Amino acid sequence: LVSRQPLLACRAFPRILAALATMAKKVSFPEFDVTCKNGPVEGAYLIQLPCFGDSRGWFKELYNNTKPHYAVDKDPSHKKTLTFPQISLSDSMRGVMRGMHCSPYGKLVSVITGKLFDVVVDLRPSSPTYKNWQGAWLSADQHRQVYVPPGCGHGFIAIEDHSMIMYKQEGPFNGATENDLNMFDEDIGIEWPLQELGFSESDLVISEKDRNAPKLATRKSEPEESHNVDYLVFGATGYLGENVVKYLEKGGYKYAISYARVEDRHSVIAELMAKTPRYVICAAGIAGKPNIDWCETHREETIRANIAGQLIIAEACAERGIHCTLFGTGSLYCYDDEHPMGSGKGYPEDAEPNFTGNFYVRMRIELEKLLENFTNVLNLRIVYPISDDMHPKMVVSKLLKYPKIMSVPTSFTVVDDLFPLIPKMAEKGMTGPVNFTNPGVVDHDTILTIFRDTVDPSCSWELAEPGSGKRPNCELDTTKMTSEFPEIPHVKDAVRAVFERVKANGTYLKAEEPEKKRARTNE
Repeated sequence: LVSRQPLLACRAFPRILAALATMAKKVSFPEFDVTCKNGPVEGAYLIQLPCFGDSRGWFKELYNNTKPHYAVDKDPSHKKTLTFPQISLSDSMRGVMRGMHCSPYGKLVSVITGKLFDVVVDLRPSSPTYKNWQGAWLSADQHRQVYVPPGCGHGFIAIEDHSMIMYKQEGPFNGATENDLNMFDEDIGIEWPLQELGFSESDLVISEKDRNAPKLATRKSEPEESHNVDYLVFGATGYLGENVVKYLEKGGYKYAISYARVEDRHSVIAELMAKTPRYVICAAGIAGKPNIDWCETHREETIRANIAGQLIIAEACAERGIHCTLFGTGSLYCYDDEHPMGSGKGYPEDAEPNFTGNFYVRMRIELEKLLENFTNVLNLRIVYPISDDMHPKMVVSKLLKYPKIMSVPTSFTVVDDLFPLIPKMAEKGMTGPVNFTNPGVVDHDTILTIFRDTVDPSCSWELAEPGSGKRPNCELDTTKMTSEFPEIPHVKDAVRAVFERVKANGTYLKAEEPEKKRARTNE
């Protein structure tokens, strides 16, 4: 927590310490009632919950996600917090046996009514406690829970009629990823207390599926890989996100849109577990309203969205082996003596940024440093995007509003050329920062001249003298992109092609509608 979200952690640290101190007094982790001779199951816990009672009855918390690792882990350094996209109930009559059900997600098991003997078995081949099992007596009046780690089997025998169990699941059920085990596998040797409970074999009620579950020798070692979608897109409602979805759809890719806020780690993880994507594309972030100057006075919001949220996506994907594409900025540089204007010498991805003129860019630089630690992340450096939809946030739409413009040659991202390549880049396994721009440079005056000549002859503007301060105008080296995709056109040719499509499609007329009305339509 401290290393991944330092700003938030500093503020929350006193509350975390207080919560840990309270928990140390109230939540305990007794030993399982029965443990196999080889020892316990790593990561499985029997949890004794505090219960507050009087003559009226009692009250207890089954789980509280504001308390780090509450009722989940003995070790405070783990700080494990769960999220439960699915909560399920089962009701079993006396003598019913269920199990051993193995899921790729963890489960927190509580008894609501009745009584049962509950078992956890380690079915993770890479685990140091592989094939070990543990059992515990659970009942409604004991106020105990069992945490079943991902990849472990879980089963029980009901001792009383209407023994009801609540499962808080760290992931949604997906039959294709379940990998069950026979409850009576001799290789595991679970010691079910049948004689102690007075059960004969004929008393047991077992489903055909559970009775015929494979034994360890014939069981598949790992659940089959199952993906509901190829791509999961975060931030799909913004300008860049809309274009991501547009080109995924044109390419025939199977995708889903997430409406989770990237700052909400619980929701992000729940989405990943529910959609099980092969790849994630995150177009979420804040660039300010009406421009990046907004970030100067809204620093906390900028940090949450552009640093904390991006790291949450990157980490959650890394934990699940998912390739992740994030959108950064290429406005990290300005012309200097080594990269003079007109030289054709662009900044490569490993060049040290030399522009830190605003808070937005400084935070993007910090994010890039942190992302160096993730091997699953592709960071696309976008600069002044241009697209044929004439979106209000597109750079040309903005230029057309100003009577005077400054004109300095710089790199641009032509969305219609580059965004169709995003899934191809993900599938190639490309990672690290990439200058996501067309080759070459073009200036604003040239762009508007092409626009006037191609789309609107009435378009006019005046040139303003560039200010004395540094501005993030430069040429980026696109070798990393063009070596993989040599067909990417030079930026000037790409801009001309954009405006030819604008003219042919009539999208400029649509863009002349009042901006507020257009914004409502896009929503």
